[in-house]
Amino acid sequence: MTDAHVKESDTLDPHLKDRLKESDRPKEGYVFCLACSHVLAHADDRLNIDGSHEHVFSNPHGFTHHFGCYREALGCAIEGPAVAADSWFPGYLWRLAMCADCGQHIGWLFEHDDHFYGLLLDKIQTG
Repeated sequence: MTDAHVKESDTLDPHLKDRLKESDRPKEGYVFCLACSHVLAHADDRLNIDGSHEHVFSNPHGFTHHFGCYREALGCAIEGPAVAADSWFPGYLWRLAMCADCGQHIGWLFEHDDHFYGLLLDKIQTG
């Protein structure tokens, strides 16, 4: 007696299989969590703050962070209270921004009269 295993790929309509492959592909222009590929933002939301999209700052604990600024990052979950201490942008309060899917720390939400997100460039990928 032989084991007969039928693969899902053998039973799918070829047209449906192609459409499924296309839907699994990252969409151009999106920003994804590097850990889980969850969509965080759109590249069109890139923003210059103090004349630059990218910033490099060190915190009081000696950790250096390289991040890009975005107008919105709806794929992030915001955690913790708004903090004024040690803000890299005078007048702005900051809160932690986590990937809403896997919980990875992905950056910060900076809030004042307006707001923006600083997403860590070593924790994101673009499609």
